[in-house]
Amino acid sequence: MMLYLEEIVFEASKRIKELPPYLFAKLDEEVREAKRAGMDIIDLGVGDPDMPPPKRMLDELKCLIDSPRIHSYPPYGGTAALKEEAALFLKERHGIDVDPRSQVLILIGSKEGLSHLPLAVIDNGDIVGVPDPYFPAYLHATILAGGRPYMMRLREEDGFLPRLSDIPKDILSRTRLVFLNYPNNPTTATATADFFEEVVYLARKYGFVVCHDAAYIDIAVQNAKQPALMSIKGAKDVSVEFFTFSKVFNICGWRIGVCVGNKDIISSLLRTKMVVDSGQFMALEEAVRVGIRECSNFVDDMCDVYKERRKVLEDALVRAGFVCYPTTHTFYIWAKVPQGLDSAGATSRLLEATGVVAAPGSGFGEGGEGYVRFSLTAPTEKICEAASRISAARLI
Repeated sequence: MMLYLEEIVFEASKRIKELPPYLFAKLDEEVREAKRAGMDIIDLGVGDPDMPPPKRMLDELKCLIDSPRIHSYPPYGGTAALKEEAALFLKERHGIDVDPRSQVLILIGSKEGLSHLPLAVIDNGDIVGVPDPYFPAYLHATILAGGRPYMMRLREEDGFLPRLSDIPKDILSRTRLVFLNYPNNPTTATATADFFEEVVYLARKYGFVVCHDAAYIDIAVQNAKQPALMSIKGAKDVSVEFFTFSKVFNICGWRIGVCVGNKDIISSLLRTKMVVDSGQFMALEEAVRVGIRECSNFVDDMCDVYKERRKVLEDALVRAGFVCYPTTHTFYIWAKVPQGLDSAGATSRLLEATGVVAAPGSGFGEGGEGYVRFSLTAPTEKICEAASRISAARLI
């Protein structure tokens, strides 16, 4: 009988070790302590829609569950029916013209596709442009794929758009992929057609792929419109664009999104998916297809609610010394913290004084320092209560 006296210790890979630390860890621990102390917490830190999905979609899903065919393996790239419906939806809402057979790919949530894209298009050591502040998946996926991040600072004086003209030519010549995200999370900023035209020009000149994450493009006040990258002339030659149904129909837990654009990039992403995962559950795909066809205006009514909530919370934040960045899109408020506080200090003080949880801007990268992000995805009565507490509190 063999005895093993020494414990074997397994270490994570170098790439996992290179991932940045979870910057909300301190806040999470403070929230847990506050709850243990009996504090009534209002969580405005996470963008998870609180309103229910359209009833028509839920009814369709219930009907499909009893169908044996729906439980078989799904197509890796999504059903033809959903790809066709998604293409029509994007054409009607954003003027995008794509071939559903070769330029549309259904995803298990847009984050899945964003995270796999570097594996599909970059090699070890390739430079990847990452905005700062950023949605964490851009940086993490770059590191896991062996890329070298080049951080593109987003500044308020530039409308939180990167200064493309400031990127050195030797960096551009070695860049393989650039991530962009407008309407932006966390800053809520929007992009113009002129900006996208400059991006397409540089991508064509230097030969890099543009990945545009348009997750919040449909979360907008009435008559507000940001162009989709794919509506810009020449964009399909150099880029792909990601959209999500999670925000449009309040189905974040369903995990379903779509990528459209250059057919060769789409093909490479599909090949990556075929190795690491599968397609989405067909019942969910069919319910979303029905939602697109019959509930396309659902998101517009929902945005009216977000507009009401924004007004209530912004008024309270201004009274408390925050400066809110003006926006027409997303369900977030991006606010400069009161003088004398940093991002982490502001969120800690908010929690201590009011029981309201917000996301520190520094959690989205160095470029987010000095700001805090508030989500509007809590019930309206909770938003009103949070506003009341913030108005009555002394934060500094």
